[in-house]
Amino acid sequence: MTGIPSYMVAQNFGDLAKYYVAMDAFMENNVIVMSQVTAEKLPQEYLTIIEEVCAEMSEKSIPNTETEVNEGIETLKEMGVEILPITDEERAQIGAQVLEKITPDLESYFGKELLDKAYEDIENASK
Repeated sequence: MTGIPSYMVAQNFGDLAKYYVAMDAFMENNVIVMSQVTAEKLPQEYLTIIEEVCAEMSEKSIPNTETEVNEGIETLKEMGVEILPITDEERAQIGAQVLEKITPDLESYFGKELLDKAYEDIENASK
């Protein structure tokens, strides 16, 4: 299985897992989706509050995720799961291969414009 962080593996599959490779191939995020129709019905004051809460949660997301991932790895170790080593170079190579294979599907599903914006956000978040 791939795509879920260590703490979710521990919570959901820790009793089954024998090995874990910390691919770090996920991006923990908080998503709030609102239709344009709904947004137009809300007073600006409410929209401002929603935007402020989203910004606050976004700011906390990365440090919170790092803590949860590290705790998840420790929990897996305590459960007897062997943590297999992987280098950053290996992660990058695997990530590039996965991205190459899934990009056409993502583009057809989301559209190139939205996907480009997502990649831009990911790039900005990694700085």
